[in-house]
Amino acid sequence: MEQYELIKINKEDLVNNPAPRIPVCLCLDTSGSMNTIDGGDGVVNGQIVEIDGKKYRASTTGVSRIDRLNEGIKHLFETIRNDDSARFSVEICMVKFDSKAECILPFANIERQVEIPELVASNDAQGNSFMGEGVNLALDLLESRKQEYKDSGVDYMQPWLILMTDGEANGSQIVQQQAIERIERMVGNKKIVVFPIAIGSDAGIDTLKQFSPERQPLKLQDMKYNEFFQFISNMMIAKSNSGDGEKVRILLSDIKGWAEI
Repeated sequence: MEQYELIKINKEDLVNNPAPRIPVCLCLDTSGSMNTIDGGDGVVNGQIVEIDGKKYRASTTGVSRIDRLNEGIKHLFETIRNDDSARFSVEICMVKFDSKAECILPFANIERQVEIPELVASNDAQGNSFMGEGVNLALDLLESRKQEYKDSGVDYMQPWLILMTDGEANGSQIVQQQAIERIERMVGNKKIVVFPIAIGSDAGIDTLKQFSPERQPLKLQDMKYNEFFQFISNMMIAKSNSGDGEKVRILLSDIKGWAEI
């Protein structure tokens, strides 16, 4: 679809559907380490590969982190579409980051987003993970969507940023600091809700903490992507049904079985 057609459709959606919106950006690590097989029935073929500065045994079968992430995202979209309130309120966009940051799914009515982009882990030998660039792009997209709501007279709730990574950020330090400072200002002014999610044991927890000044990063357990996205979709549904901007609270009982702090 041409860009101008998408813009026209998005504006029509805002006019025809006056429900208060919850804009959500999935900011997702697609660096080479997301090809890692965590558990499952992977069969090692004897080959050693180096990704993100670490060595891994190559696997011929099994399910990778990126495959599980794709499954979880599809589960999220299906759950939101099946709820009568959330499908009119929740709007999702997707940003991926590896050696660059890129929007792969712009904001739109979720019923129009029939084809969800398939994430593919980068084959970049450098193992780049430009997290700061990804977060900056995600914030730009959220700010732009908020302005479109204002221009159309549509109410909205606090935007959500879901940041998922299995490694350390290694892009521009200047860009990363800009993104961190933007997050700090927005969180301090109650302009955004951040969900930082660490995948695997090598995820940069300290870096994730800088992107989330109020909420501790959650460590995803045992490849439980579907459980995480079910939890997120349940919160979106509850938020869309309540129609208010109350602070999102996460209790330890909410994450039991799929994550730890």
